[in-house]
Amino acid sequence: MPEDILLTGKRFLYVRVPIPADNERRIRRMYDEGMTQGRGLLMGTVCRMNQSTYCYVWFPKSAEEIPQGIWPKDGDLKLSAREKSSSPAARPINHRVLWMLLKLWHHKKQHMKDLLFSENGLITERR
Repeated sequence: MPEDILLTGKRFLYVRVPIPADNERRIRRMYDEGMTQGRGLLMGTVCRMNQSTYCYVWFPKSAEEIPQGIWPKDGDLKLSAREKSSSPAARPINHRVLWMLLKLWHHKKQHMKDLLFSENGLITERR
């Protein structure tokens, strides 16, 4: 979920771990919903950490939200994968108090999450 990520304004970000197991079920449901609606679906990378790629899924909820430009006209899947050098690295945070402190410290940078993934994005881990 977007709330499991903290942007730092640098070439790395923080990820709250462990990633909830429920995210995979939710992202599968989102994928199915997006494909059923037939407006196209985007799966993109968020970051890399521990030899894994973390990704999100997004689909337009209405015809007005369909992006202009390169977008599947037949309602298919669009993959957006970053090369290792252009994908931000992530640092795992598994201590609740440390997460709260980092969240406070970096609160002004969180508005930039829209550039990373949409508000509908869910994060899951893929090895």
